[in-house]
Amino acid sequence: MQTYTRNLFGAPPAAAQEGVSSALPWGAAEQPAPDTLSPMDRAASLLRTIETQIIPRLLLAHCHHDSGASHESRPLPHTGPAEVATLTDIVLGRRPGSAAEYMRARRAEGIEIEALYLDLLAPTAQRLGALWEADLCDFTEVTVGLWRLQQLVNEYSSAFQRTEPRRRSPWRALLAPAPGSQHNFGLLMVVEFFRRAGWDVWADPGAGLPELTQALSSGWYDIIGLSVGSECHADGVASAILALRRASLNPAVVVMVGGPVVNLLDDFAVKVGADAMASDARAAVAEAERLMAARAAAVP
Repeated sequence: MQTYTRNLFGAPPAAAQEGVSSALPWGAAEQPAPDTLSPMDRAASLLRTIETQIIPRLLLAHCHHDSGASHESRPLPHTGPAEVATLTDIVLGRRPGSAAEYMRARRAEGIEIEALYLDLLAPTAQRLGALWEADLCDFTEVTVGLWRLQQLVNEYSSAFQRTEPRRRSPWRALLAPAPGSQHNFGLLMVVEFFRRAGWDVWADPGAGLPELTQALSSGWYDIIGLSVGSECHADGVASAILALRRASLNPAVVVMVGGPVVNLLDDFAVKVGADAMASDARAAVAEAERLMAARAAAVP
């Protein structure tokens, strides 16, 4: 405090003397000559100068310095193919460490949970499916790997649900795998995103067509979402959609399809008789809400 007092009422601090222009700010008036002022007036004048000129300039210079250093020393965190390959090897047991530890490390880098869901977990699940179809790993390995990914989603589900303000949607969705699908990690992701958006969701990864038609005939649903995990399941999707529409209490029910296959086949939604398709969970929610808003606007 004593040092601060001497600097304040004597000369400005050394840091304030360096690199600060002597020009007056716009609109500032010339100050009376120091020898015409009383000691009390000189102190008051000096205080005004420090408050209105020196301190604001020092703060501005400090902010510019910190901003530049931050951008240079802290690159934006990134999740890409290399990270997906690493997590794939971990959940397959081909690399030491646990999937939970790897996820925590990515979180510590500042990557948001939603980005980890969409850019790390979902692509890892798709990579597992591709390895299986190419006979580079067997069914058991893929099943265990997907189970480990599901454990990660379960661990972060509560935190993920809190990443957006809680709201209550008036809409209900029935979300299920396409007939014949066996690995349904993608469906789990879609359920997470719809529930975070406040939708009332009915979902059962093990449900077959009889269970789905029973659910639709006993309750009202605005959206039916089918997750198509492989191109080999596409042939049965059209007939399943027709059966689901017939069973639905809602004659105007909207049917959406999603999953990796929608990016592989042109006009997939049109071919199977769906109203829309989405390539990932976030896009599925956005498209569903757009369709619901359009239906509501069309009602007289």
